[in-house]
Amino acid sequence: MEKGDYNLTDINIGDEILFSRAGIDDFRMYWKVIGFHEEMINIEIDEMGYEDKLYIDAKDIEKVLKK
Repeated sequence: MEKGDYNLTDINIGDEILFSRAGIDDFRMYWKVIGFHEEMINIEIDEMGYEDKLYIDAKDIEKVLKK
């Protein structure tokens, strides 16, 4: 799939995603899906000394690693 082809039904808690969105530094690393809120996906990263959580749209997802 390409960026913008993913839907919320394609994503599960525990999956890891690669995304891109203007104004957000994603470090080109996979972020873990930790939940959902309305039409947004709650993701977190805890890698290489960087910790963060944020919400993104499914349209921002480039790739999903199913767990």
